Amino acid sequence: MDATNILKEQHDEVRQLFERYEKIEDGDREARLELFGEIRKKLEIHAQIEEEIFYPPLRRARRQEARQDVAEAYEEHSLIKTVLRDLSSVDPESETQFEAMMKVLRENVEHHADEEEDELFHDARKVFSKEQLEQYGEWLDMRTRELEETYASAVVR
Repeated sequence: MDATNILKEQHDEVRQLFERYEKIEDGDREARLELFGEIRKKLEIHAQIEEEIFYPPLRRARRQEARQDVAEAYEEHSLIKTVLRDLSSVDPESETQFEAMMKVLRENVEHHADEEEDELFHDARKVFSKEQLEQYGEWLDMRTRELEETYASAVVR
């Protein structure tokens, strides 16, 4: 599967997790915290594979638009990571603050995913051959599985 399809599937997974989060009953902090943990894991893995595998060759592209889109994507990742870190340190008893921050996280993630799908993936299809996109897709998939195993073993310990 090509890289853009793998990344789009991951975007859709996170969108679905946010949808599930919204459906959790008010006051069920345990369920919300558990789902936040899943969202965080997915976002951290996704950002890492993009930054390790997908963004660097696009940043080296000759197309100015691609380089600019990658620079913006890095900045958006930085913002999302900051919100994730801040959310992780919020007292779960402070439900209003936690929910407000989750809303900000969701809005930023959805904006970033939409922009990637509309702009960055378009850039990638212009810069890379079909074979290159397939190769990047294999690397993204392999690295995702590696990181998921790392997260799983960290939880078991």
